[in-house]
Amino acid sequence: MSSTDEVFVADTSNHRMQVFRLDGSFVREWGSQGEAPGQFHVPRGVAVHGDLVFVSDQNNHRIQCFGLDGSFVRMWGSDGAAPGQFSAPQGLAVSSAGEVFVCDFSNHRVQVFDLDGAYRRTWGSDGVAPGKFQIPHSVAVSAAGEVLVCDATRVQVFGADGTFIRCLLLPGGDEGALEPTGVAVMPSDDVVVCNCRNHCIVVLPAEWCSVPGRVQQMDGGPTHQMVLFFSFQHLDSHADV
Repeated sequence: MSSTDEVFVADTSNHRMQVFRLDGSFVREWGSQGEAPGQFHVPRGVAVHGDLVFVSDQNNHRIQCFGLDGSFVRMWGSDGAAPGQFSAPQGLAVSSAGEVFVCDFSNHRVQVFDLDGAYRRTWGSDGVAPGKFQIPHSVAVSAAGEVLVCDATRVQVFGADGTFIRCLLLPGGDEGALEPTGVAVMPSDDVVVCNCRNHCIVVLPAEWCSVPGRVQQMDGGPTHQMVLFFSFQHLDSHADV
């Protein structure tokens, strides 16, 4: 979502980016299947920061950066597990400080870069303990700089340096039946989560999400709005999902 309320969509199976207005009207598109700069092989995550659009190019194991008009700017990454390499990168987010946070899906970690793609740090490994991940899907950064990561059956919350703060378990019953695949933070600091397994969108109130240092389980839950395998990361300027 840009500051002009254009919606940028990773059209995954068509290997392209599409751009729409808030009313759904089509604006433009770019990309095709391939490995060249500006081409994609299963684009996944999208993040807009100022006049730059960052896209995780899953099967090319890289991040590409474009102008708002789709003009290619730069790219970084390759297949592997070394710092700066990826194995099927998915969700990504850009903080107000200009750091790019990437869910390195099959490497079970989060990597952080500057806007030019220079590597800064990483955290996480395969596991279920706090601070570890099992195929992290999506990431969001709050106004306060906390980093929220969708991880298997939970949403983990970290400081920007990777320090574990707390873990959010979603409403909906047995923990093993949950599969959060998208997360966003509203201006009110409420956390909005796409629960893929239960086909619903869940809103977690800010006051419930802010208790530090412990794993939480929400009793009951809000009325669920049914959706089908919808994943999101961004809100428009009116705080609409």
